[in-house]
Amino acid sequence: MTYIYCMNCSKIRSIISSLLFYLFFCTAFSYAQHYPFKTITLKDGLPQACVFKAIQDQQGYIWMGTEAGVCRYDGYEFVNYSYESGLLSNYVKDIEIDPQGRLWLGLFDCGAAVFDGSTFHSFDFAKIIGFGYIVDLQFSQTGDLWIADRDSGIIRIEMPTPLNPKATLFRHNGIATTAYKIMEAANGDILGFTGKGITRFKKNNNYEPTDLDIGPSLCGYEDPSGGLWIGGPGTLYFLQNDSVYDKSKLVDPDQTIYDMLKPFEDEGIYMATNQGVMIIENNQRTLLNAQNGLSYDLVRYLYKDGFGNVWASTYGNGATLMNKNMLVHYDDDGKGNDFCTFAMVEDELGNVWLGRYMDGYYICTDTSIQKADMGIPSGTNAFYSAKDKQNNLYFLTGNNRIYKVNKKKLVASYRMNIPSTAYCMLLLENQEIMLCTDAGVYIFNEKTENARHVEQIPSEYYSTVFEDDHGSIWIASDRGAILRYRNGAVADFTSVINPERSGINQAYYDRKHKLYWFCSDAGLIVWNGFKPFKITTNTGVKSDVFYSITLDSTGRIWAGHIKGLECIDLEQKQITHIGYNEGFLPMETNVNAAMTDSKGNVWFGTVTSASKVDVKHFGGDSTKGILRLQQINVNNQPRFTENYYHAEYPKLSLKHDENNISFQITSICFTNAEAVKYQWILEGEGGDKEWNEKLNYREISYNNLSPGSYVFKARAVNPNGYITNEISIPIRISKPFWNTIAFYLLEIAIFGVIVFLSFLFTSRDSENRFGQIMTLVAVLIVFEALLLFLSNYTDKYTNGIPVFQLVMNVLFAATLHPLESGIRKLMKRIGSKKKDRLG
Repeated sequence: MTYIYCMNCSKIRSIISSLLFYLFFCTAFSYAQHYPFKTITLKDGLPQACVFKAIQDQQGYIWMGTEAGVCRYDGYEFVNYSYESGLLSNYVKDIEIDPQGRLWLGLFDCGAAVFDGSTFHSFDFAKIIGFGYIVDLQFSQTGDLWIADRDSGIIRIEMPTPLNPKATLFRHNGIATTAYKIMEAANGDILGFTGKGITRFKKNNNYEPTDLDIGPSLCGYEDPSGGLWIGGPGTLYFLQNDSVYDKSKLVDPDQTIYDMLKPFEDEGIYMATNQGVMIIENNQRTLLNAQNGLSYDLVRYLYKDGFGNVWASTYGNGATLMNKNMLVHYDDDGKGNDFCTFAMVEDELGNVWLGRYMDGYYICTDTSIQKADMGIPSGTNAFYSAKDKQNNLYFLTGNNRIYKVNKKKLVASYRMNIPSTAYCMLLLENQEIMLCTDAGVYIFNEKTENARHVEQIPSEYYSTVFEDDHGSIWIASDRGAILRYRNGAVADFTSVINPERSGINQAYYDRKHKLYWFCSDAGLIVWNGFKPFKITTNTGVKSDVFYSITLDSTGRIWAGHIKGLECIDLEQKQITHIGYNEGFLPMETNVNAAMTDSKGNVWFGTVTSASKVDVKHFGGDSTKGILRLQQINVNNQPRFTENYYHAEYPKLSLKHDENNISFQITSICFTNAEAVKYQWILEGEGGDKEWNEKLNYREISYNNLSPGSYVFKARAVNPNGYITNEISIPIRISKPFWNTIAFYLLEIAIFGVIVFLSFLFTSRDSENRFGQIMTLVAVLIVFEALLLFLSNYTDKYTNGIPVFQLVMNVLFAATLHPLESGIRKLMKRIGSKKKDRLG
C-alpha cells in the first residue's frame, strides 16, 4: 500500500520569526530493499493476473491489457471491457494511442479494436487480409498502423478515414518470420524486431526494408545519440553507425529481455526480463525482482506515465508501479517488522552500515542488504556508530565494546574497563574517544586502551554528544542538563537553553544556520546562541517526543519523533510532516539514529526498519493532476456520463422537482488516490457559503435545492500539493408553475371575477347562497396565494418540508366554520342595506 497526504499547519513561533505553513509533499512507501513499489493485482480489482501492457491515455487514465479483456484504472477502481463491450477477443496483447488520440487494442488471435468512448469496434484482420496473431502495434508519424504478427511477420496498414484497412505484408527474404515488436526511430524509420534480427523500413525510401541478421531480437531502445540497444533471449547488443557491439555479458544466459525504457535522465536503461526489471548503467547491472518488491519476476512491458511513475507489466501477478519520489524502508527480509535500527554510518564506498538491536551490523547498498560478517558477534547490541578522517568505522556496542572496521575488515576490538554503560561517543584527536555513559563521561585512548573519568562533569546519564564549529563539545543528559566542555573546562547552559530541564535524547549543531538543535521529551529546542525557541505540538508539529535529528544536503533539518518525521525548511519557511498517513509506517524513530549520506539521502533508524528519504526528489513532483467529471445524477437517474474524448461539461436546466443532484468526480492519481483532497462549492442563493474540503470524497450530493441559478465548482489537491483543473457546471432549476408571475396574474384575474360574481349574486335573495360560496372561494384563493408566497421564505428553514403550509391550513380549517358564518352575516347585512336604498 502507498500513502500520500497534504494539508495546512497552524502558526508556529520559532527561530524563523514568521509564519510557517505545512505543505505535505508527495511521498510513498513500500517495505522493500531498493525501490518502493505499489502492486496492482487481483485484490485491487484487476480482472486477470497476466498484464501484457499498461499505457496512459490522453485523459490520464491507465489502461491494462490482459487475457480477460482490457481495463481502465483511475487509482481507485477498474472499469473492465471484454466481449460484452464489442471485443472480438478478450486476449488483449497490446494497447496504443493513434495520432487522433484514439485508443487501439491489439487482439492476439483476431485483429484489432478501436475505442469510441463507450464501446470498442473490432477489425477481424484474419478475415480481411489473412492474419491475426498480433503481438505489437505501432502508429507511425504518418498515421499508418504497423503490426508485429506472430506468424506473418511485419504488416503495414494504411488507415484512411473512414477506417478501411489496406495492408502491406513485409516478408523476411521472401519468407514470413515471427515478429515481436515494432518501434519508430527518431528519424521516422520503422524498426521491426523479428526471429531473424532487425528489419529497418526507411521512411525516405518508401519504407523499403533492409535486414540485420543477429538472431532473435525481441525489443530495442534508441538513445539520444542514435545508438540502438537490442535485447533478446540471453543477448544484448548495441548498434552504433552500422557497427554491432556485443553486451551479452551483462545478461544471464537464461535471461530474456522483452522491453526497454529509459525513464529518468540520471539513471540507466530499464529492461523488462523474465527475471525482473534489470537496470543497465555504465556497464553495471541492477536487478529488481519479486524478492525486493516487484509483484512478479516475469515482466513483459515497461511504461512511464505523465506523473513520473514507471509501470512494469508482469505476466503472472498484475502490474507494479515505481515512483522515485518515495520513501524506502530497508530490512533483511522485506517484511519490515523486525529490523529495529539504532547505529548508522556510511563507509568510504557509499555503503550504509545499520546496527540492528541485538543482532550486530548489516551492510546496505542501493540494491541489497546483507549481514556484515567480519568477526563481530551476531548477537551484539548496536548502540552507536562513527567514522574518522581515515575512513575507519567505529561501532559502540553493548558490554562496553568498540569495534574498529576498515574496508569491511575488523582491525581492532576494544574492551573498555569503565563502571557504567556507554551509549554514544565522539571521536576526538590523537585516537581518543569521548564516551557518554549512564554515570558520567569518560575519555578512552585507543593506544593505551585505558579510559579516564572526566571529573569536571557531574555523574548522570548523558544521552548525546556533539561538537560545534568553535571547537566546543556539547553534552546533554536525559534529565535535561546541557553542558559545554572546552579546554578541560565545563560550563553549564541548562538554565539558558533548557530551564524546564526536559530530557534530551539527541542534539545537533547546524553549521549552515549556526543553530543548536536539541531533541527533547517536550519538543524540539532551538538555540541561536542568545535565546532558545521551542517547537511543539502547540506550534505545529505532530509530537513533542523527539529522538533524532540531521541536516540534509539542501540545508533542511530532519527530526524524528514518536510519530514519524518533521522536515523543517528555514529558507522556504515550511514544515513537512511524514507520518503513518504519509507512508512512514514504522512511525517511531530511535534515539541517535539519524544521518545524511554522501548522496544527500536522509536516513532514520526506526523500531521496525531503516528508512531512507531521497531528498533530491522529495517534494519535487510538479504534476498538477487531472480532475475528471465522471457522472451527474438527477433524482438518482443518470443525466450526464463522462465524454471520454472531450471534456465538455453540460449546462443543467432542470424542473422544480428535479432538485436532487449528485456529482461523481475523480482526480487521477496512482501513487495514493486515497490521499487526494477534494474541494467543491455550490454558488448561488441557498448554496454553499464557502469551499468544502474532504479527503477522498468523490461523490458530492445536494438535495431539495430551491429554484434558482447555481454554479457547481470542483477541484482537487493532489498528494504532491498541486491543485488540479477546476470543473464548473452551471445549473438552473425552474420555479413551479404556481410560483411564476403568469400564474400570479391568472390568480388575480380569477379572484377578481369571483369577487365580482359574489357581490352580483349576493344582491339577489334567491341567489344569496351562491354568492356566499363565491366569496368563500375568493377568500381561499387569497389565503393559498399568500401561503405560496410566504413559503418561498419559510421552507429553506425546514429543509424543504412544507411545515408552514401544513400548520396554516390546519388553522384555517379550524376557523372555516366561524369564518363562513361571519361572511353569511356580512352578506345579509350588505343585502339589507341594498334593499333599503332601493326601497
